[in-house]
Amino acid sequence: MLNSPTSGGPHAERFRVSNAVRVAAVLLGVGALYWPDMAALGRYWGVHDANAQSGVLIAALAVFLLFRARRRFEQISIEPVPWACLPLLACALVSLISWRAGILTLQLFFLPAILWLALLALLGWGAARPAGFAIGFLYFALPGWGLLGPALQRLTAWAVGMIGPILGLPLAMSGMTVRLPEGMLFVVAPECSGVDFLTVGLAVAALQGELERAALRRRARLIGGMILLAVVSNWLRVLLIVEIGYRSHMRNALATRDHLALGWIVFACALLLFVWMAGRTAVPVAQGAAGPIDGAVAPGAAQQMQLSWRGYGVISLGLLAAPALVYGSLISTDAGASGAAFALPPARAPWRGPLSSVDPLWRPRFIGAHTELRAVYESTDGRAVEVAAFGFPRQTQGAHILDERNSVLGEQGLSLESIALASGAAIPHSEVIALDSRGRRSLIWSVIDIGGHLFAVSVSSQLWYGARSLIGTPYSALFALRSQCDVSCDAARAALANFLNANGAALIASLPDAKPGV
Repeated sequence: MLNSPTSGGPHAERFRVSNAVRVAAVLLGVGALYWPDMAALGRYWGVHDANAQSGVLIAALAVFLLFRARRRFEQISIEPVPWACLPLLACALVSLISWRAGILTLQLFFLPAILWLALLALLGWGAARPAGFAIGFLYFALPGWGLLGPALQRLTAWAVGMIGPILGLPLAMSGMTVRLPEGMLFVVAPECSGVDFLTVGLAVAALQGELERAALRRRARLIGGMILLAVVSNWLRVLLIVEIGYRSHMRNALATRDHLALGWIVFACALLLFVWMAGRTAVPVAQGAAGPIDGAVAPGAAQQMQLSWRGYGVISLGLLAAPALVYGSLISTDAGASGAAFALPPARAPWRGPLSSVDPLWRPRFIGAHTELRAVYESTDGRAVEVAAFGFPRQTQGAHILDERNSVLGEQGLSLESIALASGAAIPHSEVIALDSRGRRSLIWSVIDIGGHLFAVSVSSQLWYGARSLIGTPYSALFALRSQCDVSCDAARAALANFLNANGAALIASLPDAKPGV
């Protein structure tokens, strides 16, 4: 029961816990309860790029914003909201299943929502409203912003191709490649997208609006202005690099290795300009309008509502149900994960194999695989299909099929030309057309098996694994099949389809968890 601060006389008042302490205790307690999210967030800040490392600063600013609202917390009534446990349970389940699936972006996406919903459930709207911006501010410190990278990269390449000639640069664009006289080339790489600058800039603009306690329209203008400024400043950075490289004949370090340093210098100047202009256009806060953030505590404002034991039971169930289910399943199912290896099966007519000869240029890489097999199968008409298989008795953080370090192309000289998903195929698969250093093309099909369920898309397979792992640890495997293209890839595609029709069921049945007759 939550007692009124006036109940129990002076002795009770002396030991009354402030609402600000309650808010801090809830956030720290929930963070400890959902430790996989907090641990993943720490790893992301520590080992990724400079934008990810700025997450520590974002988190520090979020703590500052909570501290800044401490007086407002003392004016609220503690009125728990039990129904908030329903969305809290949903967010927690998706986050923890994504943790089991190894999908970092989706796992961490729900962390701020979990923190805010727990605050709403335990302390009510009076605490959730003033803490909302500070908790939401954490989104600027999370992964996922990189999803904007490809679109911003294409936009940057388009802008360089349009603006460069106007500025007198004799350039020609070919996709993402900038061609200059004397054979000089620049590539608008993913790092040139400017997504890191955009994320930091949006955080600054959002913070500016909060510190001003600005109206919604003012905040929208700040955000819109920052988007324009971040995008244009990134274009300026890329154009400067191209100009410096062209004028110095590629002998200036800014054109060869210090791209990002120049980018942050340009963006810092743009950011200072934005803050200066935002300060000049800020609407002053009227006297007496300090409101609950900075005003004095109103006497008797912090009234507490009593909550029945049933309400506490609902809230406790909402907070603990998802962690108890997932952590309990982790203990009970991982111990029984199959560690058995598997072998590639004998070929069925009209194919023969497996044979040991493989192309050294094609070495797919899957970190943490328990079993890795390579072989070649040949048909009676002389077509060859190379097969690579990778088995995972259980998938964990750092050892799963969706790991960003994994690649069906490998690192021996193959590059991606195109990727597609098969439609209407008996066995779902993704299709990659690869190029080697001599310009020769090959076709690679990949099939993912999670406990007997087949997938073509890694994300959906990982989500299935995360949900399926709650009742047992399924064996996971990826099969990659490669055939060389001739003038076109039609013959290679037909060969792969013929091979899967003849041998696909045997491949799947070779896995440790495969059911008889699969």
